[in-house]
Amino acid sequence: MSLEVALTLLIYALLCLGGGLTLAVIGVGFASLQLKRQLHGFLLRWEKPSFGLWTIGLFLFLLASLSGGMLAYAFALKFSPTAAVAQRWWQIALLCFSNGLLVVLLYLALRLQYMYVLSERGIYNLRYRWQTLQWDVELIPWESVYDYYKVEEASLVRYTLLLRDRRACTLYVPGHVQDTIDRVLAHYIDKYNFLYRYGRKIESRPSDS
Repeated sequence: MSLEVALTLLIYALLCLGGGLTLAVIGVGFASLQLKRQLHGFLLRWEKPSFGLWTIGLFLFLLASLSGGMLAYAFALKFSPTAAVAQRWWQIALLCFSNGLLVVLLYLALRLQYMYVLSERGIYNLRYRWQTLQWDVELIPWESVYDYYKVEEASLVRYTLLLRDRRACTLYVPGHVQDTIDRVLAHYIDKYNFLYRYGRKIESRPSDS
């Protein structure tokens, strides 16, 4: 197999890869926009630990694309601008850089889908329903949370929020955000525990005549 034929096959492979990445970016981007429309009043948000695997994988993909593009660019400079082989190397370099850009867009689109989100109204519990290809967004209001406990696990802190309907909600928090989360939880839990405990008594007390 000649070099020119091998480079042509590589170009077709990169084109197919770019097409797949483009479809992935469009699909994931649409799902992220659909999700973002349902989230309101952001207070805090941070990445879930499971997104770390995506980050590593996409970073390695991006590194491979940029390295391949730079290598192809270097080979293209060695040939005459009119040579057929040089044109192939230029096309490979362009496709590698384009695929790298698509990987960055895919990362940004995926990131929103792997977030813990706290809002002024409560905690968003996000689940994707593959049966309907839609996001199931549940807002757990702050008044439903009556207590919590936390356990430190390596670089993360696992918060377990206890709900009044006997459910539990788990959040994994990076260590540097722990103090902020403590303050937010203490503020809202104390506020609504007070209202839950004394609000009805105040409402039921007969007014002074």
